[in-house]
Order: sequence, then C-alpha cells, then structure tokens
Amino acid sequence: LLPVKEFRQRLAEQFQASAPDVEQSTFHLTLTPDAQSLPMFQLSENLEVRDTSLSALPGHPWIYGGVPKPGASVWASASITGVQMQPEPTLIHHDYGFGQVVWMGIDSTWRWRRRAGDEWHYKFWGQLIRWAARNKASAGNSDVRLSLSEAIVSETESAEVVVRWDSKLLPQLEGATVEVVATPVDPASKFPSSGVDANRAGADGKKNATTGDSEPESRFSTRLQSSSESAERFSGRLPQLPAGTWQITLQVTGGSLQSKEPVTTELLVKRQVSAELANVSCNRDLLRQLSQLSGGEMVEPFDAQRLVSLIQPKDQPEQKSQERTLWDHWLVMAIFFTLLMSEWVIRKLNGLP
Repeated sequence: LLPVKEFRQRLAEQFQASAPDVEQSTFHLTLTPDAQSLPMFQLSENLEVRDTSLSALPGHPWIYGGVPKPGASVWASASITGVQMQPEPTLIHHDYGFGQVVWMGIDSTWRWRRRAGDEWHYKFWGQLIRWAARNKASAGNSDVRLSLSEAIVSETESAEVVVRWDSKLLPQLEGATVEVVATPVDPASKFPSSGVDANRAGADGKKNATTGDSEPESRFSTRLQSSSESAERFSGRLPQLPAGTWQITLQVTGGSLQSKEPVTTELLVKRQVSAELANVSCNRDLLRQLSQLSGGEMVEPFDAQRLVSLIQPKDQPEQKSQERTLWDHWLVMAIFFTLLMSEWVIRKLNGLP
C-alpha cells in the first residue's frame, strides 16, 4: 500500500550542527507543483496566497524519507535552509485500487502549534481529513469509482470529477468517450430566479414553442480526459452550475465496455452569499493598519500578557503657573505681626514709652 520504497532516516544535526544558544537545526517542507492546488495546504487566510515553501511553519529535527514508487506523486520535500543537499521526498501520495494512500515521513506536525495554537496544525489536519473523507461519499461498483473534489460548492465554484477504472477494463475502453452528465434533481429549482447564463447552460438551448425564445438546456456534460501517468484515471472539471441539487451520472459511449447499473452521485450547489458573509476570517493586515493609524498596536493571542503593560496609564509630567497676591498669604501676616510684637517688647525692655 505504501507509495515509497528504500526508506531512510535523516537528522538535521547530521547536515548542520546547532550552535550554542541558537535555535535547533531543522528541516522545512517545500511543496511541489502537484500539491500547490490541494486544499490541505491552503493555510493562509487569503485564498489567493499560498506559501509553497511553508516557511512560516516551524521545522522538524527528524524526517523519514524514501524513494517514490512509479506513479506516485511527491507532495512535499524536506531540506535545510542554507545547506546544499538533495531535497528529501517527505509527503507522497498515490492511488491504490479504488482508494488513496498518503505517506508522511514526519511525526512532529505538533510543532506547528508553537505560538500559533490551532492556526496551522488544526487547519492542516482538518482539511486533510475532509479531503480524504470525500472519497467515502463516492459512487461506483466493482469496475469503476466516481468521486467529486467537493460535495458542496457555491455558484461561483466548480467541482473536479475523478473516475478510476479497474485496470483490467482498459482494453475495453479503447476508443471510448468517457463523460459525466449533470442534471437537476429538483426540476422546480433547475434555474433559480436570479437566472443563469445561457453560455454557461450550453450552446444547444431549446426553443420555447410559444414565444420562440431560446431556453437554456438543463443538461450539462463534461468530457473526461485520461491521465498520462495513470491510464485508469480519468478526470475533468464541471462547469459552474446554478444553485440546487444536481445528479452527476457517468456515461461511456463507444468502445466494447459492457455497461452495468448507472453510476451516479449528487452535488449540492449553494447560492453565492455576499463577500462579507462568504469570508468571516480575521483580516490581520487591515487590523494592523487600523492600529498604526490610530496610534495603537495589534496584539496576537499568544502575546496577550502584553495587554497589561499597554493599557496602564503612563506618567505625564505637567507644569502649572498660578498667581497669588502677597498679602493674601497667611505666612506674610504672621511675619508682620511678629515684627510688631518684637518692636513693642524691645521698647519696653529698654524703658521706652
């Protein structure tokens, strides 16, 4: 089942010894082109940004590498920054039968929680589990397996279709056309009130017998192409469908394949919500900009102890000048009467009137 062979253990200390009082030498992962579009590696809050070097994640002091088997895909390789070395395949995937196998040569993804909590660790594993679970909802029989990249999409998204055949049936598929057809499950919700683009619905629209206007066809078909690396794997992408529940059916025309019961699955297309509700994640760049313009500071959750020092009032020395007349002070009056009394006592001591 494993997609690798010739296992080998690698320690970062063997390639770069850690200096005293310096962070330990570690391996960092770098994504390959085969993995850059996979959902489990979308760790940034911005969906348009993807860090292929995973440089923001803490490294790994130990990895387990291997040689990929024929037909396997390397998702990520490990290397040490500043060290000339051959990248070591660390995350590898391949199809096996009607299933899939993902091999990870690291056991320290918990390091991604450092000063980040579940920001990266939980997101990576959650997305990986959801990616793996989608194959459980696939349809098929003993000859073929039909699966969708996403079971639920919005109107602005499209799902990828993957069909895997039993390798014994490949001779019967020669010259055949493999496609999937999408039809609405509920005809009443075939096209929502918001309408649908006629181009997206297909060029072969029907004519309305009463008005003569063209109506969009409710049948969407997509032809699947065979993979150059795996002949039993066919894939394609559905067009953007209107909101509703759609039935995806596998169809094969031509060739000598004897058809069995139809292979179908369902796709739920949600109505597109506003941009504000579609993305409720925290916009750190905007918060940082607001804090700078307002004279404040953005504090991350792992640095919350700094809040105490930031909210304490600072000492601000201030000088005030206040005018007061000399005769209005009580000390002046006391000195004045003391002098008068002293003059009277001196006169009496000297016998003066």
